[in-house]
Amino acid sequence: MPTHGQSKKTDITSVNETTNPPAATPVNPGVVAAALSTPREKTARKPRKKSAEATVKPIVTPTAETAQVPAPTTDPDDDVVDASTLDDTWSRAATQSLSLRRRWFEEQPTLVRPITTSLIPASIHYLLKEASGSLVVHCNGTTCALCLGRHKPVPMYLFALFFVDGGEVGVIEFGQSGGAGSLRGALVPVLKDRNCTSLILEISKLRGRHNVAVVATLDDTTRDAADYGDAVLRDLIARGGISAKDVRGVVDRRDNQGLLAALDWLPARIRLYHPGLDLSKL
Repeated sequence: MPTHGQSKKTDITSVNETTNPPAATPVNPGVVAAALSTPREKTARKPRKKSAEATVKPIVTPTAETAQVPAPTTDPDDDVVDASTLDDTWSRAATQSLSLRRRWFEEQPTLVRPITTSLIPASIHYLLKEASGSLVVHCNGTTCALCLGRHKPVPMYLFALFFVDGGEVGVIEFGQSGGAGSLRGALVPVLKDRNCTSLILEISKLRGRHNVAVVATLDDTTRDAADYGDAVLRDLIARGGISAKDVRGVVDRRDNQGLLAALDWLPARIRLYHPGLDLSKL
C-alpha cells in the first residue's frame, strides 16, 4: 500500500495487454497472390425494405371521368337465337302498360269475352259533387277524409273484360254483395266454367236487372274474321295477367288534401263531426 507522497503503482503487464496490440502473424506472399487472382463471387443484395409510409397508396374516389368501363366482348354470333327457345306468347304490346277505362252495360246487348277470372276488390266513394260535376274515387282507408265526413264507401268488385264491339279491354264494376238481378249474381256462375276465356257473352241491363247469356264458344270450327281478343289474351298471358294496380287505375284516386280542395262542403262536415281536428294533418 503506498505511503504518503508515493504515487500509485500500475501493473505494467496489464498495461501492455490492454494498450499494445498483439504481434501480427507473418503473411505468406503466395497465399496473397492466389487470393488476388481468384475472382470473387457476386452476392445478390437483399432488397431494402420500404417504410410503412412508402407502401400506403392514397385513396382516389372514382368519378364519371376516371371510371374505366371494360370494353364489351361481344361475339359476332351472339345475336343468333334458336327459335325453339322463344316464348311464342310474347308480343311488343306485352311490355307496355295497359290503357284501361271503365265500361257499363245498357239495354242494348254488348258482346264481351272474359280474359281473366280475377275479381279486384275496391272501396269506392260515389256521387261526390264538385264544381265540375260528380266525382268517383277510391277510399283512402282508416284516415280517409270522406269517411271522416260520414260519406260511406261502397264495397265493389272491379273486373276486366274484352269488349268485342270496341276491340278493347274495359273494366266493369259490381257490388260485392250481389243479389237478385245483380251483375255479380248473373256473371260469377259463368266465370266458374274452367273454359270461360273461350266464351263469348252477351250482357244487357234492363230495368235495373242484368242478363248474361253465352252466345258462342270459340274453337277452330267457330272462328271468323271478327276480333275476339286472341292477341290481347296472348299479351296478357305473356305479362302474367292483368295486375290489380292496372284494374284499380280506372277509378280516380286522390289524397285527403286533394279531396278537401276539390269538395268545398267536405271541410265543414269534418269539423261538424270532429270538432278541433287539424285538417292539415290529414
